[in-house]
Amino acid sequence: MARSRLGIGQGALLTLIWISLGGGFVNIPVARLRGRETIDVGEFRVFGVRYRVPVVRRQPTTVVAVNLGGAVIATGLSLYLLAKDDFWWQVRSAR
Repeated sequence: MARSRLGIGQGALLTLIWISLGGGFVNIPVARLRGRETIDVGEFRVFGVRYRVPVVRRQPTTVVAVNLGGAVIATGLSLYLLAKDDFWWQVRSAR
């Protein structure tokens, strides 16, 4: 019943589900955030003498990504359903 209301055929819906599941393994990088550099003090000993030297440590970069199956395909299907059922008008009139 719900499938027939969507207006999508059974084969197309099953294909969409499989593509969404397979797309869950694919991440699309959107942005790369550089890590910060911090300066710490490192200590080491040579022949009993302690030396303190600055050590520059860099945090790893962070990759912001969008999941293909969980975000792109699901959002596309949701927008299709909102446009197909004229759900936008029902939301606007409910206010």
